[in-house]
Amino acid sequence: MFEVALSNPDNGAYTTLALPAEPYAVLDAWDRLRPAPDTAILWEIGDYGEFTCLFPTLQSGEDFPALNALAERLASLDSRQRTAFEGLVRLESSRSGIIPLRTFAALAEQAEHCQVVPEATDDASLGRVYAANGSIPAVKDVPDKVFELLDFQLLGRRIRQSAGGVFTRQGYVVP
Repeated sequence: MFEVALSNPDNGAYTTLALPAEPYAVLDAWDRLRPAPDTAILWEIGDYGEFTCLFPTLQSGEDFPALNALAERLASLDSRQRTAFEGLVRLESSRSGIIPLRTFAALAEQAEHCQVVPEATDDASLGRVYAANGSIPAVKDVPDKVFELLDFQLLGRRIRQSAGGVFTRQGYVVP
């Protein structure tokens, strides 16, 4: 999922680790870092993999075990849930900028309960999908000739704004 650089500020030791990491790999990294009991190990993600949405909202240096647990959780998400997670991160970052790890973990859990519309990548395609599947009662039974005259972009924008959804690279996400 990620590649992380770990460093011990007390002795200058440095290592990299792929996350999620098995316990033995974490122990091996800690052995190379040789931290004192009260030393906080610093980390910084060097490669976000497919979760580029985490950059720059993920605050480096927080609790490493929590970061590894987040990577484990993200690894378990299917493609629909990963799209939902990206949408949730975009919505959260628009509100608060830097996001704590515990919030990312909560967003990963919430991703299971989001609506994802992969066919919708902009307002016009969102409006078309919703109009075609009968989600807009006012246009449900219009003839095909009239259907093609609809302003799908306006319909999609209204749907997105009222639902509080967001577009990702893989589609539209509604929390």
